[in-house]
Amino acid sequence: MNKKWFLLGVMALFAVLAIAACAPAAQPTSAPPTAAPAQPTAAA
Repeated sequence: MNKKWFLLGVMALFAVLAIAACAPAAQPTSAPPTAAPAQPTAAA
């Protein structure tokens, strides 16, 4: 049972990391400088 919960915890951690990696794209205020030049056409 403990291994099952451990695997679930690891999967949840990866899910949180994936969401955190995609968050700057949805929130330009917290986006790093490298994300700005990625969408020059969207700004124009």
